[in-house]
Amino acid sequence: MELLDQAQKKAKALYLEFSEDFCLEFCGCTRSYKLKNPKKPFCHPLETFLICDSQLSGHKVADIANVSKRNYRWILGFFHGFGNKVCRYRSCDYKDGYVEGVKAKLQK
Repeated sequence: MELLDQAQKKAKALYLEFSEDFCLEFCGCTRSYKLKNPKKPFCHPLETFLICDSQLSGHKVADIANVSKRNYRWILGFFHGFGNKVCRYRSCDYKDGYVEGVKAKLQK
């Protein structure tokens, strides 16, 4: 849950609430992410890792994986678990992320 703790601290510092969906969009000119709708300060817990980081690729899941030091399958699993979506893959990394996402949702 260390990852979620980091996300919660950053969200609190930036006055953000958590959402089940991704709410940031990529800005190609600055190669960074910003809120899609500044009047609705929500983002997915894992998106907090993209805020204030620059020189990102624009591929959100890959960027989150790189910044958070988790692999792509774990990030995808967390996203599905946090959003209460059906567990879709069999890889251990995916399942570990899925379980963490479900736990994070219950803590929310």
